[in-house]
Amino acid sequence: LTGAKAEISADIVHEGDGPCIVIKGENARLEGLERDIRPLGGKNTIGVQVQAHGVVVRNVHVIGADTGIEINGARRVVLYHNYLESENVGVSAKKTDGLRITRNVIKGGNVGISLGAKPNGSCATGATVDNPGVVINKTHIEGAKVGVAACDALPVIKNNTITRNQVGLKMGDPGKGSGDS
Repeated sequence: LTGAKAEISADIVHEGDGPCIVIKGENARLEGLERDIRPLGGKNTIGVQVQAHGVVVRNVHVIGADTGIEINGARRVVLYHNYLESENVGVSAKKTDGLRITRNVIKGGNVGISLGAKPNGSCATGATVDNPGVVINKTHIEGAKVGVAACDALPVIKNNTITRNQVGLKMGDPGKGSGDS
């Protein structure tokens, strides 16, 4: 539904594979009310998957998913005040434009924020700018192998705490054809 607003009124325990919540309606808002989403399926689980433009995801706690929040092919998505503790990737963005990540806490896993990175945080050779206009602001990223892996983006990164990661920030060179395959 376009413009739909949904609230999570109780914690969610998801026992299957794949995403717990999928957002397909443009300009939708998901208000988590600081409730937990706990996928139990392990590998390939996703807390929230965004497939539509103009979506806002706020106050959601995703704990134990393979990927906390995944955005694929969506523009103007806002992630605000979420808590993500993921096994692999906190936020995964692919082919998105105008992503805003503000006031989130992202802990653990291989990659805190993946902008076109491989699951291990490395960048493919020959990346192009597939994630333009990304802004990461006032977000705390901790305990990942790579805090932010910006392989196909040139993000604006300001007022963040990126700490206790093996690598804080890994930048690819989109458009130049280099990477670390």
